Amino acid sequence: MPRQRLFAAQLEMLMRNLSAGLLWSQVAGVLAAAFLLWNSVHAPHLVAWVCVLFGVLLARSWHMKYALHHKLYQTDQTALLWQLIAGVSATGLCWVAAYIHIASFAAPTIQYLFLLIIVLIASLAMGASVVVREYYIAYLLTSLWPIAWWCLVHYWDVPYNAVVGLVLLLSSGVLMVVCNNIYESYKAMIELNWERGELAADLQARNDEMASAKERLDAMAHTDALTGLANRRALDERLEMELRRAPRSGHDLSIIMLDVDYFKAYNDHYGHPAGDRVLANIALVLQNSVSRASDFVARYGGEEFIVLLPGTDVMGARGVAVQIQQGLARAAIQHAYSAVSPYLTVSQGLAVVKASERVNLQEAINRADDALYAAKEEGRNTIKAA
Repeated sequence: MPRQRLFAAQLEMLMRNLSAGLLWSQVAGVLAAAFLLWNSVHAPHLVAWVCVLFGVLLARSWHMKYALHHKLYQTDQTALLWQLIAGVSATGLCWVAAYIHIASFAAPTIQYLFLLIIVLIASLAMGASVVVREYYIAYLLTSLWPIAWWCLVHYWDVPYNAVVGLVLLLSSGVLMVVCNNIYESYKAMIELNWERGELAADLQARNDEMASAKERLDAMAHTDALTGLANRRALDERLEMELRRAPRSGHDLSIIMLDVDYFKAYNDHYGHPAGDRVLANIALVLQNSVSRASDFVARYGGEEFIVLLPGTDVMGARGVAVQIQQGLARAAIQHAYSAVSPYLTVSQGLAVVKASERVNLQEAINRADDALYAAKEEGRNTIKAA
């Protein structure tokens, strides 16, 4: 995991943990300390200390929310870390100042109970802030360590100050060791989660690529490469579906089969590339002649095409066939070797499958093919219904 991304994740986790737990533990500690010291410290001094500490905590809370909202842990990591350390150090020094102040006049019991509150807060702070080791160490160095050295320096003031100082130094050392171990575990966990996320993202990307490739292959398998229309395979699947749907819907299914008139003569004299361009132009005419999403146009094979018109009777199908004729007339594709027109034309056969009928795919195709044969027999460039 890149070092910068790891550090950004640590800072973000730290601030979310702080806003959820550490500040509340500090507030609880302040309230407990105020209750403990109420009869031992002058009220104005106690209120001033509580206000200052609450002010520091509120400032830290606002700063963390601002940093999270603006994602400063991604853009300005070093400055953000020093700001967080400054905030936690100010909090620790507030506790140190209060302890040193009451140690000069309070009874030892009150003094040590107050110290116990400070130690408990420092211990609870580890769980929320150890994700950034430097942050927690800064809190220890500005809370427990100054008190420990103060107790050692003033060992003669209270009988057990020397013992308390040594215990605090030892406890601080233990907390630092534990902090380091937990920090390394957090770091490994974040890196492992990142690697798993990267692996999952890579697998997802590969799955998406495979799905996309499958869709492209499926589309290629159902598309005629020359015209871009559906191919014979796609036609068979769609016609099977429409033949099953017609009896359920109660609507007829019309089929138009059309064939380009004298296409062999066109290919022989204009060349196969020109013939391919003609087929592509006819495909455009067919697509422009249907208007409903349910209508289906396919290349049946060679110069033959089929149009499926669900929910359409013979009159509606004839209207579409006429539009196809008119579209080709507007295209005005030269065909000097046609026996029926100087322009390219098509013959069309119409077949209607009634909703009440039970017809299979081949029977439906045969009906349209018979109608197309009849149209050719009548001289081509015609429309004939079965």
